[in-house]
Amino acid sequence: MMSDRTLSSVAIALAALGMLMGCEAATFPASAPTFEQVSPILEASCAECHGGQTPAAGWAVTRYIDVIGCAQDQLRSPTLPGDESSMLIAVLDQEDHAGLLTGVERATLLAWLEAGAPSRPPAMHPIGFADPRSDEFHGAVLRAERWQRMLDPSLPGSCGRCHEGAPTRPEGVTGTAYEAPTCTSCHDEADGVLACSTCHGSKGHAYPPRDACFFGADAGNAGVHAKHVDQVGLECSVCHGEHTTDFSGIHGDGVVQVVFSDPRAENFPDGSSSTASYNEVDKTCTVGCHDRGGDEPIPTWSADLRLNCNSCHQAPPPDHFAGACSDCHAEPNADGTALTPGPLHANGQVDLGDGSGDCTACHGVDEEGWPADGAHPSHREPTLRIRVPCDSCHIVPITPLDPGHFDDTPGPEVTFSGLATARGATPSYDGSGCSDVACHGAGLSGGRLTSPVWTADDGAAAQCGACHSIPPPAPHPDSSSCASAVCHGDEIVPTDPPMISPPGRSLHIDGIVQHGRGTP
Repeated sequence: MMSDRTLSSVAIALAALGMLMGCEAATFPASAPTFEQVSPILEASCAECHGGQTPAAGWAVTRYIDVIGCAQDQLRSPTLPGDESSMLIAVLDQEDHAGLLTGVERATLLAWLEAGAPSRPPAMHPIGFADPRSDEFHGAVLRAERWQRMLDPSLPGSCGRCHEGAPTRPEGVTGTAYEAPTCTSCHDEADGVLACSTCHGSKGHAYPPRDACFFGADAGNAGVHAKHVDQVGLECSVCHGEHTTDFSGIHGDGVVQVVFSDPRAENFPDGSSSTASYNEVDKTCTVGCHDRGGDEPIPTWSADLRLNCNSCHQAPPPDHFAGACSDCHAEPNADGTALTPGPLHANGQVDLGDGSGDCTACHGVDEEGWPADGAHPSHREPTLRIRVPCDSCHIVPITPLDPGHFDDTPGPEVTFSGLATARGATPSYDGSGCSDVACHGAGLSGGRLTSPVWTADDGAAAQCGACHSIPPPAPHPDSSSCASAVCHGDEIVPTDPPMISPPGRSLHIDGIVQHGRGTP
């Protein structure tokens, strides 16, 4: 008689078999070891170095798919060709690996390789069902039938009847059948089995080619996918349209459709549209992304072109404003010979600075667009007055393309007005500093620093006495009791030298000589 434990095991096995009716069965040499026998050997002898998140040589022993995968910089699995010359066997004879396995363990490992490195006895699936190199690989089998067993839970052999992590499962079926692996143990990206990388990419990228270790012939499909996605930041839909994961339409039919439906590809500089096309014969693209007046308007998909800014639109484009590219755009370098990929490049519009559309786009640390260089911070948050208006030193444009803002004179232009010209002052800027500026004492006398240097950071220009003597010359009284109640009161901080208090900053350097609380 069978024990209760044995009866329970049989019941589990029969239940699993019933759930899997309709799945393939295959013969398998009973004497050949499987990964289930080999895995403990590898774990005990190799996992110390070939385990964890960063396994040595990029090869791990933790999962079947990792063991039959390629090591770092190798295009052939260490389990091939399945005999003594396999890298997995050969490396055991090296000095740094000698003695890791016993004779019996080495013989078991070799027998496993000679049997084709099977994962487990194929009770319900063919021997190569888990091996991407095999014609029986489940990915190839499911692709051939348009993934029906994966997507239709009503089919007798649907994946979801046995496997957790399948996209669909029959109603009422939960958990995992006896010894059936969970799909997400291998398909561990965010979208699981339905991640784009499952069919036409590999972990970390959702575009061709697939893993060269398992799909060597797929290298010819690589093209310049990586450049478009990783270097330019384009979405797959720009060239292939939007796709769903139900595979009921053209998605998953085995044909690569090039469908330009994005304005970035369709719009050309001459205003024409809907002329974007791909020539299947010579593998060339005619798209607005590339045809912007540059040297390579119709690139070849399979050519390894070294495109630069001149390739698509010249650097600078014809009739473009003078100056370094980096003065106005966030992602190119100064002369347009290099690019830092970001969201603004190839987005279908010309963006200035960070693309925000206001002064902060190119030269701002706050909502008003104050630059952070030179003495801008001390004019933005002065200690002697309230914030200096930008139009005291510059013509402030209404739009970025206003005359004088973008012109043939690169760099910022200083044009004094307002407070800077009070009391009849005629200020000037020589590229390094200011002189005869009303804000800095023009028309007064006795100041220590009436012509400040723009890049000076010693704070000398922000002290009382920098623009006029203390006390100022006649007709000012010959007294330095600035904080007296009968003079400037609490607008002055009675330090040595005296400083302007926060309440007094609204009265100081406003172009008017006044005393007390603003009475002339």
